[in-house]
Amino acid sequence: MLFTVNGAVSNTGSSTLTGNIGTDIGAISGFGTATVTGSFYSSNAVTAQAKTDLIIGYTQLMSIPATATHPPSYGGGETLTTGVYTVAGAGSVGGNLTLDGLGDTAAVFIFRFGGAYTVGAASSVILINGARACNIFWVSEGAISIAASTIMKGTLIANNAAVSMAAGGDLDGRMLSTTGAVAYGPAIAYIPTCLNNIAIPPPPPCCNPNFGSTINFVLFTNNGAVSNTGASNLSVNLGSDLGVISGFGTATVSGTIENANAVTAQAKIDLNSLYNQLSITPVTNNSHAAAFGGGETLNTGVYYIGSAASLAGTLTLNAQGNPNAIFIFRILGAFSVAANSTILMLN
Repeated sequence: MLFTVNGAVSNTGSSTLTGNIGTDIGAISGFGTATVTGSFYSSNAVTAQAKTDLIIGYTQLMSIPATATHPPSYGGGETLTTGVYTVAGAGSVGGNLTLDGLGDTAAVFIFRFGGAYTVGAASSVILINGARACNIFWVSEGAISIAASTIMKGTLIANNAAVSMAAGGDLDGRMLSTTGAVAYGPAIAYIPTCLNNIAIPPPPPCCNPNFGSTINFVLFTNNGAVSNTGASNLSVNLGSDLGVISGFGTATVSGTIENANAVTAQAKIDLNSLYNQLSITPVTNNSHAAAFGGGETLNTGVYYIGSAASLAGTLTLNAQGNPNAIFIFRILGAFSVAANSTILMLN
């Protein structure tokens, strides 16, 4: 019920939790004062599988078409029926928000935020007419922060950000992060007893990875600046969904420059999906040194480095006669390429 792919999981005070707790990379602390009906898992086969499943789940939830846009603020006594609700940036819940299943116990509610998601103190998510916590999902592209004395329903997923719930909270659901700390309590939490009824397609297979609209970009970021220095030559699109684009007056760009529009919003979704596809592809080589190059030749595979890595000199990638050969390099840290280095493709 509390899990992160990469980060610490901590508790404060006399919380009561019914469900498992874990992290694939990070410390678990503070649960000596809590009552936990469940197991603790850290950096083992269980958390490795949970990592894969969380990334798949996040990707699937992000791939479902939106049915409604909504102002950034939810609550204030409003009632919503089943749907996929999206907010382009940060969003919040304040006061009471009622989710009405209209008599359908399979009714699904998905709330997606393009930024952080916050819930104000003493706010409540109320379920009526068959709505169930197992069918409610809150997905953010920033930190999730649940203030004191809140009643929250559903699964909370923060992508590359932390999740926290303050004192006096009551959670019927889960708190999950793809990369970030999970902090809880003192509060009460329990996993929904029902199974979710969400109908979602399986993720695309690894090979070939599905780039979606990002295949049209040579430079792109979800959140950050894109800049150029000097007389560069770029033959495809470039863009940022949230950030400044500068310095391309001296460049030759045979494509379009996209900034904070419908094109970049779709590219952001597609980039997240692509990243998650590549992240869950089974590793075939985890014994390579952190330094690549130096004249070496590598065959197709998924290479995993559990730290920062670098490339210097010449690295040859040998497809061994297979034009569909895939090379994936997953690096858990910074990646640097030395000056005058070269990647050669062979066979």
